[in-house]
Amino acid sequence: MTLDASPPSLLSRGRAVLEIAVRFGLPVVWLVWAVLSWWVTPREVDTADLERDLAADRVVTWQRAEGWSDDEFLWARRQPEPRPYPRGDVIAWTASNGQTRWTTIDPVVGPLPDADPYSARLADADPWSTRQGLTHRLTAVVGGLGSVLAVVWLALLVGGPKPAAGTRWFWWWLGLLPYGLGMLAWVDREWWRRRQKPAHDRYTGWFGLGCLVGVSIVVSLLLLALRAVLGGWVVPV
Repeated sequence: MTLDASPPSLLSRGRAVLEIAVRFGLPVVWLVWAVLSWWVTPREVDTADLERDLAADRVVTWQRAEGWSDDEFLWARRQPEPRPYPRGDVIAWTASNGQTRWTTIDPVVGPLPDADPYSARLADADPWSTRQGLTHRLTAVVGGLGSVLAVVWLALLVGGPKPAAGTRWFWWWLGLLPYGLGMLAWVDREWWRRRQKPAHDRYTGWFGLGCLVGVSIVVSLLLLALRAVLGGWVVPV
Protein backbone atom coordinates (compact mmCIF):
# COMPACT_ATOMS: atom_id res chain seq x y z
CA MET A 1 0.00 0.00 0.00
CA THR A 2 1.45 3.35 -1.08
CA LEU A 3 0.38 6.97 -1.12
CA ASP A 4 2.15 7.84 -4.37
CA ALA A 5 -1.12 8.68 -6.12
CA SER A 6 -2.26 11.13 -3.46
CA PRO A 7 -0.51 14.31 -4.71
CA PRO A 8 -1.74 13.88 -8.31
CA SER A 9 -5.22 13.22 -6.97
CA LEU A 10 -5.21 16.47 -5.02
CA LEU A 11 -3.86 18.29 -8.06
CA SER A 12 -6.55 16.85 -10.30
CA ARG A 13 -9.22 17.78 -7.77
CA GLY A 14 -7.92 21.34 -7.67
CA ARG A 15 -7.97 21.46 -11.45
CA ALA A 16 -11.54 20.15 -11.51
CA VAL A 17 -12.67 22.75 -8.97
CA LEU A 18 -10.98 25.50 -10.98
CA GLU A 19 -12.66 24.35 -14.18
CA ILE A 20 -16.09 24.33 -12.53
CA ALA A 21 -15.49 27.77 -11.04
CA VAL A 22 -14.42 29.22 -14.39
CA ARG A 23 -17.00 27.45 -16.55
CA PHE A 24 -19.97 28.21 -14.33
CA GLY A 25 -18.90 30.83 -11.80
CA LEU A 26 -17.61 33.50 -14.17
CA PRO A 27 -20.66 33.40 -16.50
CA VAL A 28 -23.07 33.49 -13.55
CA VAL A 29 -21.30 36.43 -11.92
CA TRP A 30 -21.14 38.15 -15.31
CA LEU A 31 -24.90 37.66 -15.76
CA VAL A 32 -25.61 39.24 -12.36
CA TRP A 33 -23.24 42.11 -13.21
CA ALA A 34 -24.86 42.63 -16.63
CA VAL A 35 -28.43 42.72 -15.29
CA LEU A 36 -27.61 45.11 -12.45
CA SER A 37 -25.48 47.27 -14.75
CA TRP A 38 -28.34 47.54 -17.23
CA TRP A 39 -30.78 48.46 -14.47
CA VAL A 40 -28.73 51.29 -12.95
CA THR A 41 -27.33 52.72 -16.21
CA PRO A 42 -28.52 56.36 -16.52
CA ARG A 43 -31.57 56.73 -18.74
CA GLU A 44 -32.45 59.94 -20.54
CA VAL A 45 -36.10 60.89 -20.03
CA ASP A 46 -38.36 63.88 -20.58
CA THR A 47 -38.96 66.59 -18.02
CA ALA A 48 -42.45 65.12 -17.67
CA ASP A 49 -40.86 62.06 -16.06
CA LEU A 50 -39.10 64.31 -13.58
CA GLU A 51 -42.41 65.96 -12.79
CA ARG A 52 -44.05 62.58 -12.23
CA ASP A 53 -41.24 61.37 -9.99
CA LEU A 54 -41.45 64.58 -7.99
CA ALA A 55 -45.22 64.30 -7.65
CA ALA A 56 -44.94 60.67 -6.50
CA ASP A 57 -42.03 61.42 -4.14
CA ARG A 58 -39.78 58.95 -5.96
CA VAL A 59 -36.68 61.19 -6.16
CA VAL A 60 -34.03 59.99 -3.68
CA THR A 61 -30.92 61.97 -4.68
CA TRP A 62 -30.34 64.58 -7.35
CA GLN A 63 -27.66 66.72 -8.96
CA ARG A 64 -27.63 69.60 -11.42
CA ALA A 65 -24.72 68.95 -13.76
CA GLU A 66 -23.06 69.51 -17.11
CA GLY A 67 -22.68 66.10 -18.69
CA TRP A 68 -21.31 62.87 -17.36
CA SER A 69 -17.96 61.35 -16.50
CA ASP A 70 -17.11 57.69 -16.19
CA ASP A 71 -14.21 55.50 -15.16
CA GLU A 72 -13.36 52.00 -16.24
CA PHE A 73 -10.98 49.14 -15.61
CA LEU A 74 -10.66 47.05 -18.76
CA TRP A 75 -14.30 46.60 -19.85
CA ALA A 76 -15.71 46.74 -16.31
CA ARG A 77 -16.58 50.40 -16.36
CA ARG A 78 -18.16 52.01 -13.38
CA GLN A 79 -21.47 53.73 -13.87
CA PRO A 80 -21.24 57.30 -15.22
CA GLU A 81 -21.40 60.08 -12.66
CA PRO A 82 -22.90 63.53 -13.28
CA ARG A 83 -20.33 66.32 -13.33
CA PRO A 84 -21.67 68.78 -10.73
CA TYR A 85 -22.31 72.30 -11.95
CA PRO A 86 -24.92 74.51 -10.25
CA ARG A 87 -25.78 76.24 -13.56
CA GLY A 88 -25.69 73.14 -15.76
CA ASP A 89 -28.40 72.11 -18.20
CA VAL A 90 -28.70 68.55 -16.86
CA ILE A 91 -30.63 67.31 -13.84
CA ALA A 92 -29.77 63.78 -12.79
CA TRP A 93 -31.62 61.92 -10.09
CA THR A 94 -31.94 58.47 -8.59
CA ALA A 95 -35.38 56.95 -8.19
CA SER A 96 -36.66 54.78 -5.38
CA ASN A 97 -36.78 51.74 -7.71
CA GLY A 98 -32.99 51.77 -8.08
CA GLN A 99 -32.72 53.50 -11.45
CA THR A 100 -30.82 56.60 -12.51
CA ARG A 101 -32.55 59.13 -14.74
CA TRP A 102 -31.63 62.44 -16.26
CA THR A 103 -33.12 65.14 -18.42
CA THR A 104 -31.96 68.29 -20.15
CA ILE A 105 -33.40 71.61 -19.02
CA ASP A 106 -32.59 75.28 -19.44
CA PRO A 107 -29.33 76.31 -17.75
CA VAL A 108 -29.57 78.57 -14.73
CA VAL A 109 -29.36 82.28 -15.48
CA GLY A 110 -29.23 84.69 -12.57
CA PRO A 111 -28.16 84.54 -8.93
CA LEU A 112 -28.26 81.17 -7.23
CA PRO A 113 -30.28 79.55 -5.76
CA ASP A 114 -33.30 81.73 -6.53
CA ALA A 115 -32.78 81.42 -10.28
CA ASP A 116 -33.01 77.61 -10.18
CA PRO A 117 -36.70 76.64 -10.28
CA TYR A 118 -35.93 73.07 -9.22
CA SER A 119 -33.93 73.82 -6.08
CA ALA A 120 -37.00 74.31 -3.90
CA ARG A 121 -38.93 71.45 -5.50
CA LEU A 122 -36.06 69.03 -4.92
CA ALA A 123 -35.34 70.24 -1.40
CA ASP A 124 -36.76 67.06 0.13
CA ALA A 125 -34.35 64.87 -1.86
CA ASP A 126 -30.77 64.29 -0.75
CA PRO A 127 -27.81 65.66 -2.69
CA TRP A 128 -26.21 63.16 -5.05
CA SER A 129 -23.00 63.25 -3.03
CA THR A 130 -24.68 61.64 -0.02
CA ARG A 131 -24.94 58.32 -1.91
CA GLN A 132 -28.24 57.52 -0.26
CA GLY A 133 -30.74 55.02 -1.57
CA LEU A 134 -30.96 51.76 -3.48
CA THR A 135 -29.44 53.09 -6.70
CA HIS A 136 -26.11 53.99 -5.15
CA ARG A 137 -25.92 50.65 -3.33
CA LEU A 138 -26.57 48.77 -6.57
CA THR A 139 -24.02 50.92 -8.37
CA ALA A 140 -21.41 49.99 -5.78
CA VAL A 141 -22.23 46.30 -6.28
CA VAL A 142 -21.90 46.69 -10.05
CA GLY A 143 -18.50 48.31 -9.69
CA GLY A 144 -17.31 45.62 -7.30
CA LEU A 145 -18.51 42.70 -9.42
CA GLY A 146 -17.04 44.19 -12.59
CA SER A 147 -13.66 44.72 -10.96
CA VAL A 148 -13.63 41.18 -9.54
CA LEU A 149 -14.46 39.69 -12.94
CA ALA A 150 -11.76 41.70 -14.68
CA VAL A 151 -9.09 40.86 -12.07
CA VAL A 152 -9.92 37.14 -12.01
CA TRP A 153 -9.95 36.92 -15.80
CA LEU A 154 -6.62 38.74 -16.07
CA ALA A 155 -5.02 36.58 -13.36
CA LEU A 156 -6.15 33.36 -15.06
CA LEU A 157 -5.06 34.61 -18.46
CA VAL A 158 -1.56 35.45 -17.23
CA GLY A 159 -0.99 32.75 -14.63
CA GLY A 160 -3.39 30.01 -15.71
CA PRO A 161 -3.05 27.20 -18.25
CA LYS A 162 -1.52 28.05 -21.61
CA PRO A 163 -4.35 29.03 -23.98
CA ALA A 164 -5.01 26.46 -26.70
CA ALA A 165 -7.00 28.41 -29.30
CA GLY A 166 -5.11 31.71 -29.22
CA THR A 167 -2.05 33.26 -27.65
CA ARG A 168 -2.29 35.19 -24.41
CA TRP A 169 -1.91 38.37 -26.43
CA PHE A 170 -4.86 37.36 -28.60
CA TRP A 171 -7.08 36.92 -25.57
CA TRP A 172 -5.76 40.10 -23.97
CA TRP A 173 -6.93 42.18 -26.92
CA LEU A 174 -10.22 40.30 -27.20
CA GLY A 175 -10.72 40.78 -23.47
CA LEU A 176 -10.94 44.52 -24.02
CA LEU A 177 -14.23 44.13 -25.89
CA PRO A 178 -17.10 46.00 -24.22
CA TYR A 179 -19.47 44.36 -21.76
CA GLY A 180 -17.14 41.43 -21.06
CA LEU A 181 -17.84 39.76 -24.41
CA GLY A 182 -14.19 38.81 -24.83
CA MET A 183 -14.11 37.21 -21.40
CA LEU A 184 -17.17 35.12 -22.28
CA ALA A 185 -15.52 34.05 -25.55
CA TRP A 186 -12.41 33.07 -23.60
CA VAL A 187 -14.45 30.97 -21.13
CA ASP A 188 -16.26 29.25 -24.00
CA ARG A 189 -13.24 28.56 -26.20
CA GLU A 190 -10.58 27.85 -23.60
CA TRP A 191 -12.60 26.18 -20.85
CA TRP A 192 -15.73 24.69 -22.42
CA ARG A 193 -14.36 23.66 -25.83
CA ARG A 194 -10.65 23.53 -25.06
CA ARG A 195 -8.35 21.41 -27.19
CA GLN A 196 -6.16 18.85 -25.45
CA LYS A 197 -2.99 20.63 -26.54
CA PRO A 198 -2.33 24.17 -27.78
CA ALA A 199 -2.58 24.31 -31.56
CA HIS A 200 0.41 25.31 -33.66
CA ASP A 201 -1.75 27.77 -35.59
CA ARG A 202 -3.14 29.64 -32.58
CA TYR A 203 -4.71 33.04 -33.12
CA THR A 204 -2.09 35.75 -32.73
CA GLY A 205 -2.10 39.05 -30.90
CA TRP A 206 -2.38 40.97 -34.17
CA PHE A 207 -5.48 39.00 -35.08
CA GLY A 208 -6.88 39.73 -31.63
CA LEU A 209 -6.27 43.45 -32.12
CA GLY A 210 -8.11 43.34 -35.44
CA CYS A 211 -10.99 41.46 -33.84
CA LEU A 212 -11.15 44.05 -31.06
CA VAL A 213 -11.52 46.90 -33.55
CA GLY A 214 -13.96 45.10 -35.84
CA VAL A 215 -16.21 43.60 -33.18
CA SER A 216 -16.30 46.86 -31.19
CA ILE A 217 -17.59 48.69 -34.26
CA VAL A 218 -20.20 46.00 -34.90
CA VAL A 219 -21.36 46.05 -31.27
CA SER A 220 -21.66 49.86 -31.29
CA LEU A 221 -23.70 49.84 -34.50
CA LEU A 222 -25.90 47.03 -33.22
CA LEU A 223 -26.62 48.90 -29.98
CA LEU A 224 -27.49 52.06 -31.90
CA ALA A 225 -29.89 50.08 -34.10
CA LEU A 226 -31.49 48.38 -31.10
CA ARG A 227 -31.85 51.71 -29.34
CA ALA A 228 -33.58 53.18 -32.39
CA VAL A 229 -35.99 50.23 -32.51
CA LEU A 230 -36.58 49.50 -28.81
CA GLY A 231 -35.99 52.92 -27.28
CA GLY A 232 -33.62 54.34 -24.70
CA TRP A 233 -35.30 52.66 -21.73
CA VAL A 234 -34.53 49.17 -23.04
CA VAL A 235 -31.12 50.07 -24.52
CA PRO A 236 -29.71 52.84 -22.31
CA VAL A 237 -26.40 53.46 -24.09
